[in-house]
Amino acid sequence: MSRRGQRPAGDRTNRCSGAVKWALALTLTLTPAAIVLACEIPVYQWALLNWEPDVYELLVFHDEPLPPDTVQALQALTAKAPSAQQALNIRVRVVGPGPDAEADAAHIRQREETGTSPWVALRHPGMPPDFPSLWTAGATVETLRQLSHSAARDKITDALLRGTSHVWVVLECGEQEKDAGARSRLETALAEMAAAINPDTISPNAHITHEIVSVRRDDPAEAILVQTLLRSEPDLLAYDEPMVFPVFGRGRALYALVGAGITSENLRDACVYVAGRCSCLVKDQNPGVDLLLAADWAGAAASVANALPPSPAPTDAAVAEAIATVPGPRFSPGWYILAALAAALVLVAVVSAVLLRRSFSPSSPR
Repeated sequence: MSRRGQRPAGDRTNRCSGAVKWALALTLTLTPAAIVLACEIPVYQWALLNWEPDVYELLVFHDEPLPPDTVQALQALTAKAPSAQQALNIRVRVVGPGPDAEADAAHIRQREETGTSPWVALRHPGMPPDFPSLWTAGATVETLRQLSHSAARDKITDALLRGTSHVWVVLECGEQEKDAGARSRLETALAEMAAAINPDTISPNAHITHEIVSVRRDDPAEAILVQTLLRSEPDLLAYDEPMVFPVFGRGRALYALVGAGITSENLRDACVYVAGRCSCLVKDQNPGVDLLLAADWAGAAASVANALPPSPAPTDAAVAEAIATVPGPRFSPGWYILAALAAALVLVAVVSAVLLRRSFSPSSPR
């Protein structure tokens, strides 16, 4: 059956071939610029600009209707707050007493029932129902407020919003000698960090700054942060040692350095990773876990973006100049090249699909 307004087959083929050639030419023009861009932006800055924090889930179990003040406190958790009040990366799911609860919620209720109603269970994104919740408590106004803020989490948030590239969270084990030793090794390593880092291993645009936030493992006010960090890797709960977590971007905690592993070399490697040239454009391909923080990340990202130099559309001459002036190591095989090429292929597919669609559209000009 013919389509009204459709071009002859040969004409369509020629137009499609031209579209693909145009898309390939565009990709070949933009790919070197994309590689240069990916090289120049430090990981911590790219994360602040682009990585949306994972959203935690708060299950609210109740047998009787929720009190009005509890309802208001729950609504405040998920409200689209103005930047001055900041927003929390959490969503709320209310689970009533009926038998129609979803299977995962029913399983969690049966295993973790606190004996009071209402009560809440905080769970990390994608956490299987067989895994224990990060935190459970009675759903009082006071405990719900604890979800939004704590002294340590507010310090982490404030430091990141001020542009600190590396926030080092020290999770103390409670043994004074071990904790003091870990803190001393961290401070010594950070004091020597500038001289220890090879500048060729980090982004030339990285401005490395440090802040240390210490947390007692037995501090009830920091239970959410403590459990989030200890559950960030499968085996951390088994260690009775101090731990150090580098935190960057929009509150992403990197892998833990544990006990004797808190060394100058390991700290330098973590610092280099966070300050390195952006090696992967997709957050989920990077290690770490997002913390539960209340922050105006969009506002912070906008400030960073406004401070960046303008990026005009690349021309053949500009790309050739960029290639000529970029040192060889920036184009050595690595994840950032693969990521840039993958982005270029996606661009080809998208542009080609659009042009193909237009070429077959009944409204295409004759």
